[in-house]
Formats: sequence, C-alpha cells, structure tokens
Amino acid sequence: GYVYAGYFTSPGYVDKISPTNMELIKTFTAPSGHKYVDALTSLSGYIYAGYNTSPGYVDKILPTNMDLVKTFTAPSGHNDIRALTSLSGYVYAGYYTNPVYVDKISPTNMELVKTYTSPSNYNDANALTTLSGDVFAGYHMAPGVVAKISPDTMTLIKSFTAPLRHEYLYALASLSEYI
Repeated sequence: GYVYAGYFTSPGYVDKISPTNMELIKTFTAPSGHKYVDALTSLSGYIYAGYNTSPGYVDKILPTNMDLVKTFTAPSGHNDIRALTSLSGYVYAGYYTNPVYVDKISPTNMELVKTYTSPSNYNDANALTTLSGDVFAGYHMAPGVVAKISPDTMTLIKSFTAPLRHEYLYALASLSEYI
C-alpha cells in the first residue's frame, strides 16, 4: 500500500508516498481550477480528491500512474468540499455551506445520485465518516452537531448536539465493535 497526501495549493497536488522508505513515488497535479485539496478518500482501488472551490470538485485518480480518471462537478451552491468518505460503493462529499449539503456520488460515472440537505440552522460539514451502513456528518457550529444520515434516502435519521463548550467540530472517526 501507499500513503496519499493532498495539499492546500493552486493547483491542487496529491502525492503518492512509499511508507517503506517515506519517499515520493508520483504526484497528481489537478486540472485548472481544482485548487486547495481539503479532503481525500479511497474506494475500490481509486483515490478521490475534494477541493475547496466554488463549485466543489471531486477528482477520481488512478493510483498506479496518478492520472485523472473523471471529475464530479457539484451542483450550484455546493461549494468548498471539506470532507469525503465512502460507503457501499459510493463516494460522499460534505460542503462548507449553510444549509449543509452532503452529496452521494456514483464513482462509475462521477455523477450525483442524491443530496442530503440539513435543516437551515445547521452549517458547515467539516467531517464525514461511516458506520454500520450509515453516513455521519459533523457540523462546524457551537455547540457541535453530528448528523446520522441514511445513505439510501439521504435524509436525517437523528442528530447529536454536543454539550456546551464543545464547539466547532473539525473531525469524526468511527470504530466498529465487531471482532
């Protein structure tokens, strides 16, 4: 395996790094206008890069030669991708918007499948993760909020509001308890 690093540069760069000797193997240089890599994920042997741009872009990258396979262009208003994750054969992109949008993207044709839209009082999806077949979005608010989203319907299942002073959520992780 390899480690992939994305950079907040214009154009955006994604480096393929050998974990054995910690040397650069190859660099992906994003197309014009795809700048500021804010998120990376992997799915089915590909790397996906999300950009802090208006509109947001997600590039599907072939890791063997670090070439661009195809690009997803987000709908109007879906700006500034801050988080990517994958689940059950789809890529999910979270945006730094109010209301929050989370797009379900087909990796085959890099087209929009469906969008989750948060209630209007929630903003800025800084983090995404998955667990037990659901998608979770973390909102950059005070206090922080975590939304549990159905990937089938792209609707809110339930949300968690953090205690007071647990502000501006930046990261989510999940750990299955199955052994």
